[in-house]
Amino acid sequence: MFFETMKNIATEENYKELFVTNSGLFLEIARNNVLLVATYLFTQIVPPVFYAYLIMLLRNKNSVKVIRWFMYIPGLLPTIAAMLMWRYGIYGINPDGALNIIIRFFGGTPIPFLGNSKYAIWSILFIGFPWVGGFLLFYGALMTVPTEVYDACELEGCGLIRRFFVIDLPFIMGQVKYVSIGAIIAGVKSVGRIMATTE
Repeated sequence: MFFETMKNIATEENYKELFVTNSGLFLEIARNNVLLVATYLFTQIVPPVFYAYLIMLLRNKNSVKVIRWFMYIPGLLPTIAAMLMWRYGIYGINPDGALNIIIRFFGGTPIPFLGNSKYAIWSILFIGFPWVGGFLLFYGALMTVPTEVYDACELEGCGLIRRFFVIDLPFIMGQVKYVSIGAIIAGVKSVGRIMATTE
């Protein structure tokens, strides 16, 4: 009974501290969480679908194989290795990352991408660019669309953009829903990414 009472007191105090004492901090946490989830949703769906669609439109099968192979390489990196590459190689700890070297080369002042809260959240959101991630999932789904549907589409004079929204997108909607759920979960649990980059 004693431990249960202490647990309730601790929980109440935590909520009071979060919502009353540090209400500004709570709003910042909520804003950052929404931003992380929205970014995860965008980066896990829009660019991979776009890349998959472009690759599917290529006629030269040898080019398709080479492009698919090069786009899959980033997916082979473990997540923590990718985080560390962005932290030490691209952003750098003591403004000595690749981006700051380029900024200095053009006469600019180095930016503490991960050392300043003004830049840190945006730097974290940009990790993984160009976000090719799960393009193979969408590419595989697009390859299952029957060619007869495309033939009928061409006879009707349907352009590429209309074809995407009328034919391709409905065919890959199952994969989009699946990736959306994973992206929302990853966005809410993105503390690992933040700890690996900013500590």
